[in-house]
Amino acid sequence: MKRNHVVGLALCLSLVACGEGRLREHPFLALEKAASEGDGESQEKVGLSYLEGQGVSQSFTNAKKWFEACAESRRPRCLYELGRLHEEGRGGPISQTKAGQLYKEGVLAGSPRAMYRLGQFHRLGDGVPKDLAR
Repeated sequence: MKRNHVVGLALCLSLVACGEGRLREHPFLALEKAASEGDGESQEKVGLSYLEGQGVSQSFTNAKKWFEACAESRRPRCLYELGRLHEEGRGGPISQTKAGQLYKEGVLAGSPRAMYRLGQFHRLGDGVPKDLAR
C-alpha cells in the first residue's frame, strides 16, 4: 500500500503539478495552447523551448514552425531566430537569401542581434549584396 502511494506521488509530480487536490495542466501545455490561439509571446516562448530543448525534446522543425507563426506579428526575437535557422539549415534547407530577408525585417522590428547578423551578411555578401558601407 505504501509503495503505491509513493509511485502515485512520483507520477503526479513528474507529469503535472498537483494542487488543491486535483491535477493541473502542465505549464508547457498551457503555453502551447496559448501559442496555438495566436499569442505572439507564447509562440516565441514555445519556439525557444523547442530550439533549446527546454521542457521538450529539441526539435528545429517545431522551433521553426513556431518562429514562423510569431514572425508574422513582427516579434524581433522570432525574426532573428528564424533567420538563424534558415542560415544554418536547421529545420529545413539552408537559405542565405531568406535569412538575409529575415534579418532585415528583424532590424526594422528592433533586434540588435539581427542587425549584427545583417551587417555580417553585407560584409561577406551572404544572402544580400556585398556592401561594406552598410
